[in-house]
Amino acid sequence: MRIQGLILNYVDARAGRSWVVDGGEAVLQVSEGRTNLSSTLSVLSGRDFVTTLALDYTSPLGQRTADISLEINDIPAGDIAMQNPALSWLSVLEAQVSASLRTSLEADGQLGPTSATLDIGEGVLNPVDGARPVGFSQAEARLEYDPTRQWIGFEQVEVTSDWGQLRAEGQAYLRDIEDGLPQSLIGQFQAVEMSLNPADLYPTALDLRDATADFRLGLRPFVADIGQLGLTLVHDGAETRIQARGRAAATSLGWDIRASADVDAVSRPALLAAWPTALAPRTRDWLDQNLLGGEAFNLAAGIQIVPGERPVWALTHEFREGNVRILRQWPSVEAAAGTLSLVENSLTVMVDAGQITPPQGGVIDVAGSVFRIPTIGIPEPPAEIAFQSQSSVTAALSLVDLPPLAFISKADLPVDMAQGRASVSGEISLPLMRNPPPDRFDYDITARLRDLSTTQLIPGRAIAASALTLDVDPDGLSISGPVRLGAASADMTWTQEFGASSSRVTAQVALNEGFLNEFNIALPPGMIRGEGQGDLTLNLRANAPPDFQLSTNTRGLRMQLPALGWGKSANTAGRLNISGSLGDVPRIDRIAIDVAGLVAEGSVQLRPGGGLERAQFSTVQLGGWLNSAVALVGRGAGRPVGVELSGGALDLRRANFGDSGGQSGPMQISLDRLRVTDDIVLRRFRGNFDGGAGLSGRFTAELGGQAPIEGILAPVEGRTGVRILSANAGAVLGAAGLLETAQGGALDLTLRPTGGAGTYDGQLAITDLRIRDAPALAALLDAISVVGLLQQLDGQGLRFTNVDARFRLTPDQIIVTQSSAVGPGLGISVDGIYTLAGKVMDFQGVVSPLYLINGIGSFLTRPGEGLFGFNFTLRGSSEQVQVGVNPLSVFTPGMFREIFRRPVPVVE
Repeated sequence: MRIQGLILNYVDARAGRSWVVDGGEAVLQVSEGRTNLSSTLSVLSGRDFVTTLALDYTSPLGQRTADISLEINDIPAGDIAMQNPALSWLSVLEAQVSASLRTSLEADGQLGPTSATLDIGEGVLNPVDGARPVGFSQAEARLEYDPTRQWIGFEQVEVTSDWGQLRAEGQAYLRDIEDGLPQSLIGQFQAVEMSLNPADLYPTALDLRDATADFRLGLRPFVADIGQLGLTLVHDGAETRIQARGRAAATSLGWDIRASADVDAVSRPALLAAWPTALAPRTRDWLDQNLLGGEAFNLAAGIQIVPGERPVWALTHEFREGNVRILRQWPSVEAAAGTLSLVENSLTVMVDAGQITPPQGGVIDVAGSVFRIPTIGIPEPPAEIAFQSQSSVTAALSLVDLPPLAFISKADLPVDMAQGRASVSGEISLPLMRNPPPDRFDYDITARLRDLSTTQLIPGRAIAASALTLDVDPDGLSISGPVRLGAASADMTWTQEFGASSSRVTAQVALNEGFLNEFNIALPPGMIRGEGQGDLTLNLRANAPPDFQLSTNTRGLRMQLPALGWGKSANTAGRLNISGSLGDVPRIDRIAIDVAGLVAEGSVQLRPGGGLERAQFSTVQLGGWLNSAVALVGRGAGRPVGVELSGGALDLRRANFGDSGGQSGPMQISLDRLRVTDDIVLRRFRGNFDGGAGLSGRFTAELGGQAPIEGILAPVEGRTGVRILSANAGAVLGAAGLLETAQGGALDLTLRPTGGAGTYDGQLAITDLRIRDAPALAALLDAISVVGLLQQLDGQGLRFTNVDARFRLTPDQIIVTQSSAVGPGLGISVDGIYTLAGKVMDFQGVVSPLYLINGIGSFLTRPGEGLFGFNFTLRGSSEQVQVGVNPLSVFTPGMFREIFRRPVPVVE
């Protein structure tokens, strides 16, 4: 039976679709125990093309079983997907499909196993509106379907697209059946052949082989989960095995893709070949130019694409036997091992092992260094280097002297300036360009230097140290730590500012004789003993000797100047500053000291070859007894210095020459004023003295500025005694304020220190002295009614052939223990006390008139007393003297005269 012009309206209630068959033809034959139905149909679906179907149905007579074959041409993929579970996965395609289907009808009315051949034309994968379609040019598939097991066996799948070609085989199970159609598939595929170049990411397609994949495909919604994807990348004959996994979901907002991959090991060429050139091309270029060799292993990569957000991707791998360039101007890191990480456009290279060979000094171990480019995909991206290294000092300096750093050249130093080992760490930030401008170049580098020795930092000085720290920043570089400077030790910081013509050393030094000798700072011999702490500053200039400044609080130092009788203990603090210039012949431009009562400031001139030439102090104040300009003159090795005092004043009451110990040299003294007592002042004092065991020598001066004297100084029990001579005793007594009307005579005065401050035992001898107009003496003579002597006192004056006195001179008093004045007409003896502050006298004595005759009995009395004389007292000031006379004492022989007067003053 044949039916022509068949019109059929086919309604699929499950899918909610209908189709119209127009112009169909059907032939029904029953023969040889079989029923056969064949037909050709044209299906109208509202598209611009017509789908044709050829159906063949064969069934044994009397049975419900049947064999069915169906040939379909140009059917929409979505339409055929609705009709058979085995083809449900075609629902996500927009393409025309031609299919050949073979199936059977079982006795229970169920379909039996099905085989199909699919020819899919050009189309797109478009699971949902909003997700960008993925195009392909052609696809073919041969499959078998077992409805009992809900299993599909793909004998062959071939896909050709702009992204590449795929030939694979596999199987899938249908899951989540709803209304007879699966909502998901679980399967495995093996790619027989595969070449891939999605979106022309590569110059040539990747050669991928031996690919296997486990997946789950959800159709509504469309979600593809790849649990495991293994494939082999073939490049230049080398094979790289890749393990991947991922998930792709189509949403109304777009594709949501998560994928990751692992590689056990990959060569550098294979890694670059697999790098998508369109994805972060600058990153790939950097890797191509700076990852120069080696093998990557333990590679892990991942990408995440979320609708509406920027894609996020990452790559990390370890590498070994690498050759990595950190900076263009530096040698590459050889035998490198470490980790490379890429997160989006951020690159980080961590070096666990590797070495750089700079121009000098041998290899540098750079293990622990980190190189980072925060943003690669921009022109001249910034780079950050966390640098770690172990090497010789020369190698480290040679490396950092390369461009763009050039630290050592900026400091005008050679890279081999020091020997030792260096551990370097630091941060360097700069743009990746040939000559970065200074404002975009930053760094902070610290190096630990061990077992260092150098003669370059301080010209002419060998420096040795067990450990030092070197710091470098854009301002300059510095080296600091404890060092040995020859025989001296110090805690030093050497600083060099970039662009400056000089460098500086600041140091805390162990200040002792060894340090002074090391720097040829020649102070007076023996001036410094012990050890203290000092602050030293050296200004180092090119082609010029260094300037220096040294200061100390003097604690720990024992100091002395024997020539001035000065010294201090180690525990006494003060101030000592020395500045000048170091060279073949060091120069001390300024030395200032303020300690233990000594205040001085001056300069020091040193001798070629070492030693003191002259120390000139413009002012020296010492212990309240010296205020003068002082010069200390060198006299050769082992000899005490000479001393010159010029101008100013010296107070012998407090002078302490020679009691600080040690020997002192000769002294030349030229003073404006030398004070002996409160009232005795020598002006225009000139003398030459020897300070070997105390001050001794001769001098000339003017007492009170008007009475010329000459004298001798001599050491007495650690202090200084004085002998004064004058050919005009009257002028001396007048200048001293003792007897202003005395005239003539020769004076010999000796003052011997007793040990107390400003205290002397004195002895005075005067010959041929005349006294006139003396109120106290006139009052005494008037009291005893010696008219003739009074007339002499008012005229030519009384003449005394000899005046002798012994006394104790203290800062407050003159204690006269014995004194006498004798002449042809008068003899006088006096003892008592004269108070200096108010010029008040309290004297007693004996006056003997007609001494030329009366003195015959003087052997029975004190010096200056005759056989007969008057006991008297003098009290009060010299202007208002009160005279007392005992007339009866004249009748008492000299031997019994003591009963009329008090005891003579006693001094200890």
